[in-house]
Amino acid sequence: MCLFIFGIVLRDSGSHLSKRIFDVKRRAEEKLWERSLTGESTQHDIMSIEIAMDSKDNWYTRPSGILALAVVGGYAVNLLAKFTGVS
Repeated sequence: MCLFIFGIVLRDSGSHLSKRIFDVKRRAEEKLWERSLTGESTQHDIMSIEIAMDSKDNWYTRPSGILALAVVGGYAVNLLAKFTGVS
């Protein structure tokens, strides 16, 4: 069960990263079109694009991460109850 939830969180993180990479590629293509339309030289093979790194998006703040933490936490509480004899 934990591996299944971990897989969902991993897939969610991957799709989020894929969307961010797609946005960067789209901005790069738009920048190339803008330069070609304004007549600027586009003979360079390398183009720099600023990527904002200040947005920290942690996996545990997304809904699937919260669900995974809840399941793992419940499992840990269950194990702790078994070992202490409370259940």
